[in-house]
Amino acid sequence: MNAYGYNIAFFTNTYRPFIGGVAMSVDLFQRTLTELGNQVIVYAPEYDLAAEDGQDVRRLPAIRHFNHTDFSLPLPVSFKPIVDFSAQAFDIVHVHHPFLLGEMGLRIARQHRLPLVFTYHTQYERYTHYVPVSQETAQRTILRHALEFCNLCDLVIAPTTDMEQMLRERGVETRIEVLPTGIELERYDRRRDPGVLRRELGLAEDTPVLVHVGRLALEKNLIFLLTACLRVLAAEPRAHLVIAGDGPIREQLETMAAQAGEAGERVHLLGARTGEELIDVYRAGDLFVFSSKTETQGMVVAEAMAAGVPAIALEASGLGDVVRDDVNGRLLAGDIDEEGFARAVVAALADRERREAWREGALRTARKMDMVLLAQKLHGHYASLKLLPNRQLKQELMSFGLLRNFFETVWEDLENWFTRI
Repeated sequence: MNAYGYNIAFFTNTYRPFIGGVAMSVDLFQRTLTELGNQVIVYAPEYDLAAEDGQDVRRLPAIRHFNHTDFSLPLPVSFKPIVDFSAQAFDIVHVHHPFLLGEMGLRIARQHRLPLVFTYHTQYERYTHYVPVSQETAQRTILRHALEFCNLCDLVIAPTTDMEQMLRERGVETRIEVLPTGIELERYDRRRDPGVLRRELGLAEDTPVLVHVGRLALEKNLIFLLTACLRVLAAEPRAHLVIAGDGPIREQLETMAAQAGEAGERVHLLGARTGEELIDVYRAGDLFVFSSKTETQGMVVAEAMAAGVPAIALEASGLGDVVRDDVNGRLLAGDIDEEGFARAVVAALADRERREAWREGALRTARKMDMVLLAQKLHGHYASLKLLPNRQLKQELMSFGLLRNFFETVWEDLENWFTRI
C-alpha cells in the first residue's frame, strides 16, 4: 500500500476514447479513487483514435474494429502487467469483464495472492449478435462462463439490486455488494445556461424537447424508441427529438427520420457529445426518453436526472433503482408497444406541473449518487478484503475459460441431440 491509499489494478476491455457505460464507469472510478489518495493503474485496449492517457494507463494490443464495430478486441498477451506486478506491490486487482483482460487479471491476482474484485457491468448475453456463432449457443456460453468467473472472485460488485438478485438466481455464491457508478454532481451546476443547445438548433425556450443519449446500437432498442417518438412528434407539432451518440445503426435511424416526412425533420442526430457539450444536451431536455432493455444501471438516465430532466423509460433490469414511477418520471411496462410509449410521453408533455414535480424527484435521486461517496464505499470494500488473511482468498484459476465454456456448451447440445434420437 502507498502512503495515502491502495495500489489498485483495473483490467477493462473497453476504455476511453471508446464511448460507453463501462468505459465511463472505469474512468470515473479511476479518477475519483485517485483523488482520494489511491493509485489506480488501468490496463485497457488500444484504439485507432488516440486518447490523452496519463502515466497510470497501460494500453494493450487489440484487434481494432472487431467484427466491423467500433470495439477493440483486446489480446491478453502483453507483458506489461507482468512487468508492472514484478516491479510494484499492488493491493487489489479489480476487473471489469469476465473474459479477455478480465481473465488476465484473474491469473495475475492468483499469482500474487491478491483479492480479486469484479464489477458485473453488462448483461453480456444480450450482446451475442456481435459474435459470428449461433446466438442461443453464444448466450448459454456467456452465462455459463460469467457464473464460473463470478464464483472465482473474492467480491462481485453489482450496480443495482436487480442485478444482485439476478446473479443470486443464476447461482453466484460469492459475496456481492451493490454499488452503482456515481455522478460528478459539481459538473451539473444548475447555474449553467440551459439554452446552449437550443440556440445551436434554433429552438425557442418553450419548445418541447425530448432527449436521448447513448450508443446507437441494435441492443439499445432504438428502432422502438424512434418509432414511438416519431408518433409523439406527429401528435405534437412543436416538439423535437434530440439524440446524442454514435454507433453502427446511425444510418438506419437517419433513414427512418428522413422517411417520416415533416415529423422526421424535427429529429436531430447530433453524433457523439462528451464533456460540457453532453451536459448541454441533457440540460436542453424536457424529458429524457429511454427504451433499452440491456442495461445493468442506465447511467445516462442518472446523468439526465442530475441535470434535472425526468425520464420516461421501459421497465428493465437495472433501471428500478434509478427510475421511480411518477416520482422522477415514468417507468413503463417492458412489453408496452410504441403507441403506448408515445401516449405516455404526450401526456407528460401536456402536464407541466407533474413534470416539475418529477424534476425535483430527479434531482433528489441524483444527489444520492454522488461519485465521491460511492468511491469511498468502494474503497471500504477494498479495505474489508485486505483485512482477510491470504488463506481466505480464493485460489482457483480458470483455464481457457471462454473457449472451454463454448465447447462444453456445444458438447452439451450434442449429448442432448443424441439422447433424443
